[in-house]
Amino acid sequence: MDDTPSPAEFSGQLISQLLADLDGVLSDGEMPSADARGLIVKAARDGGLRGAILVLLTRAACNAYRRLLDEPSPIEAIDVLITVYPELIETTAALFRHADRLSTYVAEAEHDGERPEIRLADSIHELYAGLGNGDETASARGLVTLRALINHIDAAAQLLSTTDAASRPPACVIRPDKFHDHFLRMVEDVSKRQADDMPVAALSRDGRLTAIITDDRHPIDAAATSIRHELSGDDRQRDDAVTRMLALVDAIDRLRRENAHALGDFADDAMRYAGLITAAATTPLASGTAGFHLPALAQVARYNHSLLLPRGHAPH
Repeated sequence: MDDTPSPAEFSGQLISQLLADLDGVLSDGEMPSADARGLIVKAARDGGLRGAILVLLTRAACNAYRRLLDEPSPIEAIDVLITVYPELIETTAALFRHADRLSTYVAEAEHDGERPEIRLADSIHELYAGLGNGDETASARGLVTLRALINHIDAAAQLLSTTDAASRPPACVIRPDKFHDHFLRMVEDVSKRQADDMPVAALSRDGRLTAIITDDRHPIDAAATSIRHELSGDDRQRDDAVTRMLALVDAIDRLRRENAHALGDFADDAMRYAGLITAAATTPLASGTAGFHLPALAQVARYNHSLLLPRGHAPH
């Protein structure tokens, strides 16, 4: 008896498990949701942009299924989606439009311009091929990449749902390790400039003692200009990296004042702080806007923090 799952069975089981893996990570308003699958399915029933993640995952699962089984016949993602989630039949057309918009936006921020459903399909294939071949390293890498991609795509959906980001190009992503190092150097530079730019006492014309700053540039602006020269890439990539650093400075201040519990005590927790810095390297950000959408930044930071913890430890 052939126990090979159908495309709908394969997709449904995979998507449910992947979303369940992100319980406590995806943002529901300002705070993390304990039911990531329920959050995304509800958005899909409402025809919301976040619900388009189900379309991208279904497309990717169907493509990976064909590659794994060497299936020559095309598989219609829309048929699979409706089979798995029959309650979405009324919003399917809107979800597929959202999926195309979301995929394009995410791809524009990548250096290679690759669409996210292609990377999702590659990671699904790596996960199952690794399991089939007994290659635990490959299967684990595929699973971690899948979770990170879903988290990132959902963050982009949140950004596009709540800002005027659609009218602005997305900021390029940067390698998290490089961004982390450059950001810490910028912070160190700011601290040095604040020490160097101490007020100097001087007498005004009317005889009053005043304090003046010898450098008329703000320390953060000066440090950002300096660190830009150390960055690699073209002008757009360097400008966007600096934009991300300045947006992170703003986000840290806003998180402390407005969202004290969204990330826990990141100021005194090196792992949480590292998770936040590396999140700013990739969290979707629209060029020319005021800063990060905090719930999206927080959820990427939560996921990054979980990767930094020793195996077997759950974030609190």
